Amino acid sequence: MLIRSLSPGPCLLALIFAAMPTQAQPLPEADAYLAKLKVSYEANLMKIREADQAVRKTLLKKYAYNLLEIERKLKETGQLDPLLVTRREIARFKQEGSLEGAEVEGSTDLQRLLAAYRKLFDNIDLTSNKRLYNLSGKYDQSLRRVEASYTKENRIADAVKVREERDAVRQRPDVLAAMKAAKETKSATQLQQPDPENWKPVRPGPGNVAPGIANQFKGSDKKRIDDRYHDFIEALIGVKDNNMDAVVEMVNPEDTKKLGEQLIGLTFAPAVIMVQFADKAGGKFREGKITVGEDGNTAVQIPYFSGPGEDKDLDPVYWVKVEGDWYLRLGKN
Repeated sequence: MLIRSLSPGPCLLALIFAAMPTQAQPLPEADAYLAKLKVSYEANLMKIREADQAVRKTLLKKYAYNLLEIERKLKETGQLDPLLVTRREIARFKQEGSLEGAEVEGSTDLQRLLAAYRKLFDNIDLTSNKRLYNLSGKYDQSLRRVEASYTKENRIADAVKVREERDAVRQRPDVLAAMKAAKETKSATQLQQPDPENWKPVRPGPGNVAPGIANQFKGSDKKRIDDRYHDFIEALIGVKDNNMDAVVEMVNPEDTKKLGEQLIGLTFAPAVIMVQFADKAGGKFREGKITVGEDGNTAVQIPYFSGPGEDKDLDPVYWVKVEGDWYLRLGKN
């Protein structure tokens, strides 16, 4: 639900087109018409900001959890110096609640953890700027069409009001910042990714699977989910330089189509840190209990973790069958 909220979707254009009269009718007076468009634009900007804050809040909670996990592992392995560094960082974080001012010298694990989370926060900024940039561009396109219509009707005063609104939007500090970020990172993949609603993955998935794969695992769903889960863990362990391609390929192609690869990557980034840390400490992730739904196309898995001094069930993992194979499903539904 959190990640879904990051996408403003087609709301802006839908409201704009719904508000536009037919060609047989003259456009309404500019002030009233612009007011409707502004309400839709501002509402979608608010969604972007709220989603940004929600993701940041979630990542900070994950950071706190990772700190406690590192503290526990260091205590179990008797590493006093990095343990003291970790406890100082825990105390600082409880007081300040941010990554700013973190002191991690003396702990390789903490340095790696902090670097990973700083990268995640940078990615949030890129994502928010991209969405604001795209949203403002669509808004300007709609205003440009309205401006042209007023001009054609010889309603120059109304056309000028629309032009003033276009100029005002371009000068907004948040829009200027998004435009600057877009220009500076034009070649970066974060800003090259297509909008989720217009993007179709080319990896194996519905309509792109090899012939015969639909029946390849018939009758052995639990065994296949077991194999897929181990593939997923290996993908998390194998992540380097924030390259999440192998992880994204494990996700339901429909979810990836809706959300986009970058948001999928952000969703699993905290898991990468925890799994890699646990693997380094000698922990093992096992398939646990797998329950296939009555329809045969959905499943719930309760994985099991065993490590030095710890054995426990993990949070549920949800699966969906697509073209005969199993993919991770984001959420219960």
